[in-house]
Amino acid sequence: MYFQSEYQSNISDMDSSERLSLPLASTTPVNMTIPDENNPHPPTPPVRFEFAPIPDAAAELLKTLDENIVSKRLLAARDVYDSLIRMLEEENSEGLTVTDEDRAGIQQQMKDRSSEIEKMLVRSDKTKQVIASGLFTDGSEEPPSEENWLLGANLFGTRTWYKEADSGLISVLIRGNQKEIPIFEQLCVVHEVDMWNEFVPFCVQSELVSNVGHAELVAYVNLSVKLISRDCCIHAYGVDCLQEHSRIVLVGGSVDGWQGLPIPFQESGWFHQTMECKEFSAVIEINGPNSATTTIIGVIDPKVALPQIVVNYAIKKLAGLILYILLKQANYVAKHADCVHRKRIKENKAFYRDWLLPKIENLCRLKGWKIPDISHLGFSS
Repeated sequence: MYFQSEYQSNISDMDSSERLSLPLASTTPVNMTIPDENNPHPPTPPVRFEFAPIPDAAAELLKTLDENIVSKRLLAARDVYDSLIRMLEEENSEGLTVTDEDRAGIQQQMKDRSSEIEKMLVRSDKTKQVIASGLFTDGSEEPPSEENWLLGANLFGTRTWYKEADSGLISVLIRGNQKEIPIFEQLCVVHEVDMWNEFVPFCVQSELVSNVGHAELVAYVNLSVKLISRDCCIHAYGVDCLQEHSRIVLVGGSVDGWQGLPIPFQESGWFHQTMECKEFSAVIEINGPNSATTTIIGVIDPKVALPQIVVNYAIKKLAGLILYILLKQANYVAKHADCVHRKRIKENKAFYRDWLLPKIENLCRLKGWKIPDISHLGFSS
């Protein structure tokens, strides 16, 4: 746990958590009002606290850390964090003389961000694992043979593989190439999970349980195939790796509850169980303003042993088809001004216009691509 050990003058031997355990700088209430000769009695502002001074370089790094965490650029945030740790470790960091007072000030600032920093460290590590374990990084269109994946379906440009474990878990791998489908609309369809039941086959119910923040949510889905149905509640978050890898990474898994909010789980019985998604990750690799490759890997516990014929049917008729239908819906959104997704985009300007769109535009500039025309969505780029 951060910030628990006492100050040690030699911090070079500490691990990352111990480095954040230095004592806080003393705080003194100060009035930050600047005298105004034209108004000798200005209103007294709220009391503020001035912490121990920190180098301008550290202040800039802390500002950048905040910006990257908010924008979900967690790999970039991790790099900034590492730079701050180096600043704590070295008396002379990148030409700067870092005093004990400087360190105390930096520690105070990092303590204020402790919960966000811990979350960032865990999620950035997971994101690196997802990217590093990519099955198609060598350019192959097939997963490694030693992984023992079985091809279940090849429909509409989307391939689905699966494999089973002795424990009853089922791993599913889905990969599809999408061309001539605007990236902005693709991400919109994925994001608006509560509308999946309107166009995704076999999805009889979908609800947004909690919109935790930009690129983080908790969603409930209920899938029914013939007489068998399964529901699940998933917490998922997205990580912006566009600048580093031209990728968006999604990571998630099942949750039984979320902050006391109601989740409409169906009662278990002969034909229905609540399945568990042990692990879920997706990588959306942006190949152009209207092109992407999506790879999804999920490890599912259906809770009840299913006959092989049922597993095969679900894999062939459901798993890969869902990705295809999502992309087809994205194409529909791009061409139909009266669809509900367009309405959501126009209503949620804080997310779509102010947060998501700049990310796509910045990637296009970085790659030299033509920036997509989104004037039809009600706001200009």
